[in-house]
Amino acid sequence: MQLTELPDDVLVDVIMKVAREYIFVMGNWNSSLVLLSVCRRWRQIAMPVVYGGLYIHHSTHASSQNAADDASATEGSSNDKLYTNIELVSSAAATHLVKYIDIDFKALDSPLNNLNKALDLLSTVSQLWPRVSKVVLELKGRPDSTSRDGAEDPFGYIESISKTVDSFTSLMPAVRSLVITGHSPDFVTGMLYGKLAKAYSVQLNSFESTHMLRSLDDQPFNQLTVLSIDFNNSNSCQMPSVHSERLQSLTLLGISSHDIWLSFRRNVAAREITFSNLKQLTVSYVVGLLNELQEPQIAGVKLQFPALRRLVNRNIYQYCPLMANGEFPPQLDFLETKCSTQVCKMLGRVKFQHIQQINISVLCVDQSPQSVFSALSSTLSKATITHRASPVVISGISAHVPLGTKWPDLTNIQMLATVSTRVALDILLRAPTLRRIVFYDITMDDAPQVVSIPGIEELERNPLLPFDTGIKEIVLMFNKSIYPIKLAVAVVKYMCLRIPSLGRFISWDITSGHLSEFVDEYKELYPHLSNILFDTDNSEMIA
Repeated sequence: MQLTELPDDVLVDVIMKVAREYIFVMGNWNSSLVLLSVCRRWRQIAMPVVYGGLYIHHSTHASSQNAADDASATEGSSNDKLYTNIELVSSAAATHLVKYIDIDFKALDSPLNNLNKALDLLSTVSQLWPRVSKVVLELKGRPDSTSRDGAEDPFGYIESISKTVDSFTSLMPAVRSLVITGHSPDFVTGMLYGKLAKAYSVQLNSFESTHMLRSLDDQPFNQLTVLSIDFNNSNSCQMPSVHSERLQSLTLLGISSHDIWLSFRRNVAAREITFSNLKQLTVSYVVGLLNELQEPQIAGVKLQFPALRRLVNRNIYQYCPLMANGEFPPQLDFLETKCSTQVCKMLGRVKFQHIQQINISVLCVDQSPQSVFSALSSTLSKATITHRASPVVISGISAHVPLGTKWPDLTNIQMLATVSTRVALDILLRAPTLRRIVFYDITMDDAPQVVSIPGIEELERNPLLPFDTGIKEIVLMFNKSIYPIKLAVAVVKYMCLRIPSLGRFISWDITSGHLSEFVDEYKELYPHLSNILFDTDNSEMIA
């Protein structure tokens, strides 16, 4: 949950009300008093906290030509303030709750100096919060402007960073997940020389050149259980040698499918690769050549994921290693995928035995939104989904759902795609099993009183005739920039009046001034509503 500008007392109340399983606070350390109040509440209540997350934003301001010197000059006071805030919060917080820390250095300094500052800060953190198991270092420093021609380590990063990373792993032995981001390729290279095997989860971002990858195969990555690599638009990258049977989570971004899967075959003689313990797979390729998918060495590789539970496919096109054979593992409980008509056809053959949520993004590259949505509705009707309460989240870019769409036998649909009032009513009429629906963006291309679709005419002739639906909850988010407030209120009244089964109605982006009259009369008009909620000040959904 990311919290925007709110009064301190409101912020504390919101955090405590919405926290279910854990509390993860992201914000600026200038709001340390707010965090202090939250930490005090932690001690007062018996909340089942999974982990506590703390986000530290540290920045120095320097505007002269000698920015690095200026930053160093201001370092003392800035760090003193930072340490004061940490000690202030830790004095009230239960130290065993803090298991995640995100340190963001955006100072006008070199990445190496930022890393040294981070390690200095972590030496304090390790004493205050000994059970921190995940650390994120965002070291977005000023790139060096000088170079040494022909030097293997032009900025002295490799040796220095290897030592600091070794110090880090010794300093915080409980850490099992380490995420480091940085702009300089030489900076990232230096980290590879550190003994990163001590932190069993490593994520390296901002790969901007290929020479740094020479050291990957020399590293003891075989103990890794979580690997996330972002090859940033580099077409000649190769992955490190990793034992596929040890991995539990794999994220591959910005590299062609050809390089990805061939890299796993370096130590595998057979044409079958088994990821025995992989539970989560995220793939997103920067692929410009779809022809490579037809190459024999790719088409012939059989990938096995017997333990996979969570799949995120962010490819613009339809290819995914699990889609190569037109099938998904039956044990999936979460699926997120870009959607094309070809992907829809594959989904239609799926028998999801454990599925808990499906997220489908309609990103239309070479097909119209209408054709994809038609294929999607047909697909979901055919797919065997045993848990009917599982939410189907559908998103898209200017993707309008065609009228008359036949919706599957589901109870929970979340429409992140742009839909009109007409389509919203059409969905309600054509999804008899629907119990909860979320519309994140309602357009103004029609009004309830002029809707003309099959099934609506009778409602217009008899305004009190209710919808023949058993829906229990509706969530609406209106686009304030294009949707007149009066029309939004009319839609709210229309839906509340026509759906007697409705027990909970939530609406965002309706200003309190236009809503006051409706709120005053809703008890008389809609006595069947047990819970009606309007977010009148911001569009952040808390539900």
